[in-house]
Amino acid sequence: MRISSMCPRLGAQGAKRGLFGVLVFVVLASLAGCGGGAPQMPLPTPTSWLTLVASSALPASATPTTRVTQAVPTAPPTPLPTRPSRPALIGTLTIGSLPAAGRRPAGIALLGERVYVSNYDSHNVSVIASGAVKAVVPVGRGPRAIVADPASGRVFVLNEGESSLSVLEGAKVVATWSLSESASGLLMVGGELWVAGRGKGHITILSGRDGSTLGEVELSAGLVSAMVAGGDGRRVYAADYARLCVVDVASRREVRNVSLSGIGLLAVAPSGQGLYVSGYDADKREGYLALLEEESLAEVRRVPSVPDLAALVGDPTSGRVYLLSAYNDELVVLDGQSGQVVARLGVGYEPRSMALDAPRGLLYVANYRGDNLVVVDTAKPALVATVPLALRIGGMEADPIGGQLYVAVGSANKVLVLGEAGLVGEWAVGGYPSQVRVIPGTGLIACLSLSEGRLRLLDQTGQVVGAYATGRRPRGLALDEMRRQILAGDTVIQWEQGLTQTLAITTPAGTVEQPVQVVLDVRRNRYYAVAANGVPGSNYGYVATRVDEGVANPEAPAPGRLSIVELIYDEEMDRFYATSTRMGTFGLQVSRAEDCQELLWLNLNRYPQAMALNPATRHVWVALGAASAQAGVSDTQVVVYDTRTFGQVAQFNLDGLVEALAVDPRTNRVYLAVGDVGVIHVAQDVPMEAPTGPLSYAPNP
Repeated sequence: MRISSMCPRLGAQGAKRGLFGVLVFVVLASLAGCGGGAPQMPLPTPTSWLTLVASSALPASATPTTRVTQAVPTAPPTPLPTRPSRPALIGTLTIGSLPAAGRRPAGIALLGERVYVSNYDSHNVSVIASGAVKAVVPVGRGPRAIVADPASGRVFVLNEGESSLSVLEGAKVVATWSLSESASGLLMVGGELWVAGRGKGHITILSGRDGSTLGEVELSAGLVSAMVAGGDGRRVYAADYARLCVVDVASRREVRNVSLSGIGLLAVAPSGQGLYVSGYDADKREGYLALLEEESLAEVRRVPSVPDLAALVGDPTSGRVYLLSAYNDELVVLDGQSGQVVARLGVGYEPRSMALDAPRGLLYVANYRGDNLVVVDTAKPALVATVPLALRIGGMEADPIGGQLYVAVGSANKVLVLGEAGLVGEWAVGGYPSQVRVIPGTGLIACLSLSEGRLRLLDQTGQVVGAYATGRRPRGLALDEMRRQILAGDTVIQWEQGLTQTLAITTPAGTVEQPVQVVLDVRRNRYYAVAANGVPGSNYGYVATRVDEGVANPEAPAPGRLSIVELIYDEEMDRFYATSTRMGTFGLQVSRAEDCQELLWLNLNRYPQAMALNPATRHVWVALGAASAQAGVSDTQVVVYDTRTFGQVAQFNLDGLVEALAVDPRTNRVYLAVGDVGVIHVAQDVPMEAPTGPLSYAPNP
């Protein structure tokens, strides 16, 4: 029995197979259509060819660092005249075009035909028009709340990381106003900016014209976590975790308050009369959504909420209420009169903000971890468009027979097919496609959607010929060629019989966990499942567990340390390679497969973002990105180790974050995907003599 697997971060892909031999083409990809057959909304098309790196830029030794940036040649490039003597970068493929990447969208504002999205991690604002990102505007650190003033045509952005407000006109910052303290919220009320301070409960009112202070509102609440203006504009509601306050706009004074349990979000009822408040019932241990009477704040009705409620909006046109569940990756639609659920719709990877264009019947949803904006037709309701804010590449796979390269662009809800002629296929696949796997001899491609929890079988034209539900947010995609099974997260799929089975790991802590990756020790026909250990607190993490005859055996030796990021089995060396992260430290473990005894632990200076094995050259490639604590790091360090001695044979740096790796053993090319801007770097791997390293190696005679 042989199994090959792939899983990003928590078990990314191992060796990949095949690809076309000639890499000189233009990839003209439009990456703005949504999954499920939604209309295509094209982004600006790329203009660069496969860009070959000049020979002078190739690393001259194993240790120098080379930084490669994208260039646009004036003529079609030609292959390098000679094969490099060690692993080296030879070119780039561009699969799309954005002015700049927008990472972790945190807020949305609508102004005329434009949509403004604040991007928390990339410290900028994406400006969207006609279904595409037209501009990306740098602002202050950590932009989150964002509001628009139709009267002045201005957009205001609260930069939480530096306590300032950025003022935008069109796609330009025209002013930056410093705040006297850090702020937790921003609201536009009659041309004035209401800024909630993080200190003892109060709101500062600023002029939208010059940022001058117009007044202060003292509140009986503490730290304000939510604010909303009433339907008639005469009141502002502000809340902390336990108290809801009503402020009269004219007098700028608190006129009423009421104690509530676990207040989270506020929204005006669709009728404009009344207020929806989310809270938490400690006795029942569940969230709720309560409708309050506008004047008295008396509770009219209470209905169950959704897991991890992230945003709440009332629709005055349809009378419905929209809830975003960041945990379930879905939009839930309630009837405003009865409070009953009338629709559920998957919208993407961790949705956390939305904005309603009621006259047009459109709801814009920003997916925080998906780095995209999706558009919902509220009349249906249905997803009608996807606009990627960054071109996030979750996984790649090379077809060993046809030579095509399949690229899962999760933020665009698409799978791209690249061939010798360039882009030969562009398939709409919903639910944030994160992994692809070619099933040899069938003409089928397995595609795993992360946010939707679904495995699709696609034919050579991208048509869905089979679909199977999986557990929540599946990451690992593996193929057991002998048993004719696909392992998608926690689900085993016998696609030829149409049968599925759910895997589960019972941990020593007594919890039952779904595996995110399954790896096979080919020599011993032994499975290892990577799953959470179920231990609460700082000792929580992902560990490998041996599976014997379908039953977890936590007492048996297993590879990897606590908090596994990725696990690979090397059949030739009969070893496991496991990257891990633990309390700000990172490492790579080499263990003997026979008994899982640790042979080597390498300390890594960065987060191990991706790893891939090239058995043909006996090299393992490790992409080291920035950890959350490593501020200012915006590149990826790629290190290549020899699997015999674990001596280092090459190292170079790439601008941006390398999210996925793929290996073509026929040509020994390695593909490194930088998802922010949709670039795939191409490296040439070459066999080498075993270098000196921390492990000894004696070749067989």
